[in-house]
Amino acid sequence: MDIETALRRHLREAADDQKVAVWVNNEDRMMLTVTNADGSQTEFVAVEDKLIPWPVKPPAQRVAAEGFDAHKGMGS
Repeated sequence: MDIETALRRHLREAADDQKVAVWVNNEDRMMLTVTNADGSQTEFVAVEDKLIPWPVKPPAQRVAAEGFDAHKGMGS
């Protein structure tokens, strides 16, 4: 799938009319701003063949290390 197909699918699934603006941000990433009929905006970054909501939220970080108990000394 290419960006055109992803964008067409997104716009087809939208309930209201939407306008799309394409621009390049200061990181040289291709950005799409979708403006809904109510004036709200959603931004996407185009990465290969995907449209990812922007800003990208990093994955959750794990705090505990797996197998930590294996490093305890005997008798602990």
